[in-house]
Amino acid sequence: IVYVAANDGMLHGFDAGADSSDTGTGDEVFAYVPNKIIDSTELYANELSQLTSLVYAHRYFVDLTPSVEDVWMRASRGAAQKSWNTLMVGGLAGGGKGYFALNVTDPDSSYATAINASDAVLWEFTDEDDSYPVDSSGDPLEDGFGNPLLDLTGNPVKDLGYTFAQPQIVMTNAEDLSGDKKWMSVFGNGYNSTAGIGKLFLLDVNGGLDGWEDDEVIKISTDEGVKSAPDPLAGLPNGIGTPALVDLDANGTADLAYAGDLFGNFYRFDIRDSNPDNWDVVRIFQATYDGTVSTRQPITTQPYVFKHPTSGFMVVFATGSYITEQDGTSTDIQSIYGIWDRDEDPAATRNADAKFDRLVEQTVTNIIEQSNELFERQRLVSANEVAFEPDDNSGNPGVYGWYIDLDMVRPTTTSDGTTANPDTSGNPPPDAQYPGERAIRRFIARGDALLISTVIPRDANTCFRAPPGAIWPIDALSGGNPTRPILDLNNDGVVDDNDLVSYEGQLYATGILFDQDDLDGTLVDPSLLVGQGDEDFLFLSGGDDQVTLRIAGPQDAKTGRLSWRELNEAN
Repeated sequence: IVYVAANDGMLHGFDAGADSSDTGTGDEVFAYVPNKIIDSTELYANELSQLTSLVYAHRYFVDLTPSVEDVWMRASRGAAQKSWNTLMVGGLAGGGKGYFALNVTDPDSSYATAINASDAVLWEFTDEDDSYPVDSSGDPLEDGFGNPLLDLTGNPVKDLGYTFAQPQIVMTNAEDLSGDKKWMSVFGNGYNSTAGIGKLFLLDVNGGLDGWEDDEVIKISTDEGVKSAPDPLAGLPNGIGTPALVDLDANGTADLAYAGDLFGNFYRFDIRDSNPDNWDVVRIFQATYDGTVSTRQPITTQPYVFKHPTSGFMVVFATGSYITEQDGTSTDIQSIYGIWDRDEDPAATRNADAKFDRLVEQTVTNIIEQSNELFERQRLVSANEVAFEPDDNSGNPGVYGWYIDLDMVRPTTTSDGTTANPDTSGNPPPDAQYPGERAIRRFIARGDALLISTVIPRDANTCFRAPPGAIWPIDALSGGNPTRPILDLNNDGVVDDNDLVSYEGQLYATGILFDQDDLDGTLVDPSLLVGQGDEDFLFLSGGDDQVTLRIAGPQDAKTGRLSWRELNEAN
């Protein structure tokens, strides 16, 4: 079954074929409409009935890509014992404040009848189920006079916002009464919550089967909430997006979670203790363009985490938001960061000055490569050395990573030195060519390299479409130029040295800055078709157009046990 969240208010399941003998019909076999958008008494959700309005204007409904994982849990509300089941957790994103869980273990049986299909629905979790917020000390929020805080409808404020954060389904270190590790759905609290505080949610996936109890919904508060004047972000609610989770000791449980908030704070959540009361959070970075609070950069996308060669982890994340109406035309400069987290508290990179004191800048350059008939507009990243080193005993700053500011200028010449640059789009130098460009699409990992993809906002004063965006490779550890070609830019069917570009006497693995002749809409998340040998296929889509390129393989060394044999009667 292929499951698709759709803006008609349904999560659809389509028959895609089970094996080589079943090609699949493509027929819809299942559709689920969350109660949150059916029940007209529910607040903070778009009602599905709005689709029938004669004056309908676009609204969001069920727009979050669901997550799927095999989980040790009760298969249904009536099940007494736990068993292995395939759990799907989806959400509404901009359609409302809610998540839902379905048992998708056995589609043939579950979708045979409408009654069976209804039994596949396990639970919903919405702002109605959320508890009143407390701070990191466990004290309920008050208005200064001992009264609870109320939203504009007169109801108590809640922590759950619009559910843009994709849930991660993991086994945690917490244990139930039988000694089993608890499986939980982990996500940031989303955006525009009425409490306005950034928090990480962890839901016991067994808990919602019989209604939600307080100990089945764990929230870790950052205590970063609504600011007061004269702060530039005064009055705006904070929120956390999709986390990345890490298993430190390879025992199958999640120990750390990394995520950022709308105020530019980036956090490490420590969930390695068996007692959730001891779970904690520390800020390890604050993202700003120039080191001041006036240029704080929102973090809304999921980080990419991998082991640092010496100790700790490298955490790569980008800034920028594409959620509010104002985001569509924002020209604030956004950035990409790679932070070496040594699991320290306090972290050496926790304050805004770390960007310039402890990180190495890599710069991106837009070029016109006239020798490439397919993609003249390209971009490359510098290859500055990042010599990782912690602060010394005297407190002198070490090197903890790198950053890239997306303030690239329009090239003034072509690759052959011609001054008549055919690229006249965007601002002329020395201003950034596309201020507001942001890397909010998912990273594509290729071993030691990451593919960065961006979107470009539309100029508020023009009726023309914005350029689709860009995609280019970086070295994941240094943020600089990869040491090998990544994309088949000359489209000869192989990724080799012929895809490298010479710029100022050095060879670079470049990427593409798309224009409307390449893609007629904003660049969406890239996709991969793997299993094609050392070079897979990369699909890049925008509007009604698609570009397909060969992409280099990950080049990961195979380690550990590569095969096994089961001995049924061994002495």
